[in-house]
Amino acid sequence: ERMAKGRILLILVFVLPLCLYAGSHTQDRYPPGSVAVTDNAFSLFFNPAASGYRSEFQLIAYFPEALRSYKNEYSLLVMGGKACFSGEWLYSGEQFYQRWQYSLGLPAGKWLNLGLRYRWFGTVEDKGEIDLGFISRPWKFLSLGGVIQNVTEANGLPVVYQLGIGARPLGKIITLAIDVTGQKGNNDLEYKTYIELKPVDGISLSSEYYPENGELRLGFNINLINSGIGFVENGRSAYFHLSNSKYRTIFERKARKLVVFKLPQTIQEEPILYGFRKPHTLKALIDKVKEIAKDKSVHTVLFVGNNLSYGFSRLYEVRNAIEELRTSGKHTCFYSESMNNGTYYLATACDKIFLNPAGTLWLVGFSSTYIFIKDLLDKLGIEAEYEHIGNYKTAADMFTRDSMSVYHREMIETLLEDFYNNFISEVSKARGFSVEKMLELIDDGPYMAELAKEKGLIDDCLYEDQVLEKLKKTDKAKLEIVKIKRYSKRKEFREDWSYPAQKDKIALIYAVGSISEGKSKKGFYSNVMGSET
Repeated sequence: ERMAKGRILLILVFVLPLCLYAGSHTQDRYPPGSVAVTDNAFSLFFNPAASGYRSEFQLIAYFPEALRSYKNEYSLLVMGGKACFSGEWLYSGEQFYQRWQYSLGLPAGKWLNLGLRYRWFGTVEDKGEIDLGFISRPWKFLSLGGVIQNVTEANGLPVVYQLGIGARPLGKIITLAIDVTGQKGNNDLEYKTYIELKPVDGISLSSEYYPENGELRLGFNINLINSGIGFVENGRSAYFHLSNSKYRTIFERKARKLVVFKLPQTIQEEPILYGFRKPHTLKALIDKVKEIAKDKSVHTVLFVGNNLSYGFSRLYEVRNAIEELRTSGKHTCFYSESMNNGTYYLATACDKIFLNPAGTLWLVGFSSTYIFIKDLLDKLGIEAEYEHIGNYKTAADMFTRDSMSVYHREMIETLLEDFYNNFISEVSKARGFSVEKMLELIDDGPYMAELAKEKGLIDDCLYEDQVLEKLKKTDKAKLEIVKIKRYSKRKEFREDWSYPAQKDKIALIYAVGSISEGKSKKGFYSNVMGSET
């Protein structure tokens, strides 16, 4: 913290005045940047391929003559969905004109993005211009970029070639780049160096230097939470930007979070493809728990659930995810108004269990109930005909039998015994009981809240608001309460150069749906896994 304050003081005393007043003026309207490294909305001015590097939305209002001229010049840039669009209202001498630009960047390989930019004019008769670009980031510390401007030589202007290389020797703290520019039919080359420093989160200092004529341009940017402001061209120009993603910033509230994770009543293996309400899926729930485990700003997670209906295999996977969350160092708690066996099984993976004072812990043995309707079909004159091979193929027994077969009962009892033994082992270990004591407690269940507390099955009887009040107070400071819906919407603005597709990965195929012969296909409500694909 002291080091961060020292860096901020250095910026305010020495560096910021240089950004605002020092250096020589250049006619370049754009902020400092490079075809190899600029990948925010300003990439529209440098390299169209870089616009495909991001999925975040960003809006920039740029005023190139804001603090120098009476002329009302400004640009609006919008980035999102691997594309950028800008509208510019500018002057060339005393002539006012409008310029519009659109760029699209798409992945074309493991480390490669290709881009297209089209530029046209609204108030002059100039023809539209087409630019092509590429950007490649094979490693986190290296970036290569190139642009061919005006490939059709529109308006009598020559083709311009730009090539750049960028490096981050110290990670995101410092970015270095060199750009080389040349024209078709001209052997002269122009060089430009670019440097960007990020001494602390949310503050960046950039410079652009042309060795041939000694021109130097400096820039300063400071980020808030989802917005920021910057000055370029020696304090004469300014811009303001917004994003749907959260910037890294020193102004972020340092309070650690208490995430209230309300568990859905039911979860499914696969999403329903059509419908107004999308059901909660097992994979999405587990992925969210794993995401929280990696978030250093989260201190405590309070799971909230009542008489959950997940099925034992899904309970097992969710419980493992909660245990991993707890192992990662998060303080985990569970609150419920009423607990069945499955809900209590999940709750015992947490550090603390809280039950509503008027709630009930339905801690009872396992059972399974099946319905047989053969007698009903006989009365209706219906005979069900099914084919099956083997005594343990019982899917059709509901229609062809009036009671459970010996083989069916053997199979169900084996499954229940396995589930029950696992339940006893995990719960007794979590609550500090012997297996014998746990069996005794189950035989005496169910329990009202106060009695469950006396028996040591839960930690306290509190209402939800009392639980939150208790948990948000830590030894150092109060925790910020964040509900899971709000937490799920958070998204950080990426600053690293690791392209999503650049690393070799092991693919995990999450197979869901009915199993059938032939090719896999999507049904109206569910998927079908085929034997061929």
